[in-house]
Amino acid sequence: MIAVVVGEFANFIACIYAPAVLVTPLGALSIIVSAVLAHFLLSEKLRRMGILGCVLCIVGSTVIVLHASAEHSLSSVEEI
Repeated sequence: MIAVVVGEFANFIACIYAPAVLVTPLGALSIIVSAVLAHFLLSEKLRRMGILGCVLCIVGSTVIVLHASAEHSLSSVEEI
């Protein structure tokens, strides 16, 4: 439970420094970490569909991050 709270706090902090279009897909990678940890620590079987799901998460997150639009900072009240 502590790890979940710390992870969400870190996700919140990441949203301050990077656009949400980059932070959200990378947050989805926690699914992969959970699957791998469950495989090694809890001796759960990671079958073909689980591995395929992990690969699709990695590919999807990579594609979204690579094609994210650049965000510029607002420098004046007129721009707001």
